[in-house]
Amino acid sequence: MKTMTYRWTFLLLIVFGMVGCATPKWEPTTVGGAYVDEQCGYSIALPDGWSWVKMSRDAPLIVTRDGPGLQAIRVHFREHRHAFPHIEERSSADMLPQELAELLVAEFKAEHGSGEVELLGDAPVRISDQPGFRVEFAWREANGLRYRGIVYGVATERGFYFVSYMAPVLNYFAQHEGQFEQAVQTFRLPSGYSPLPGLIHHPGIPLARA
Repeated sequence: MKTMTYRWTFLLLIVFGMVGCATPKWEPTTVGGAYVDEQCGYSIALPDGWSWVKMSRDAPLIVTRDGPGLQAIRVHFREHRHAFPHIEERSSADMLPQELAELLVAEFKAEHGSGEVELLGDAPVRISDQPGFRVEFAWREANGLRYRGIVYGVATERGFYFVSYMAPVLNYFAQHEGQFEQAVQTFRLPSGYSPLPGLIHHPGIPLARA
């Protein structure tokens, strides 16, 4: 398992080096604090004791406890025209949640170069009081390690938002699934946007205007 952690850390360093030529700076989460991204227009309360990193406006927020290869929550914002780059499809605010879910699964399969992604469930849900979707799926890495993932997604006039949780089935997925679900319940979108009552801007988060 340590080998997987080192592998994912190495891959992240390569990616971050390409986009910013800098070592990622992981920040600890705090009790009762919210991550507020005013550029992308969302807020979310992160699990206590985890760490987060976000290298640029267009990069996803990545949150983990033991390393992204062992468990990771990611928050993405994409403009509609860039919503599904691997399948060259776009999203729109008037798309049905089911349409968005199908495109998300197709994008995931294309990104990983494998059609062997098992869809475990999909359902319409409310995300920040707006219609969205929840999909759950499983797949195997090339080394045989089985992973499971959950993705919540919603489209607004501003763009496509999705929040994901992915972890190995063995030892990790079930252990932290509840913390992810709690975090998703705190996710707020730009329509009527304001941080959750009682929550604060996360220390060290620059509140740059979009």
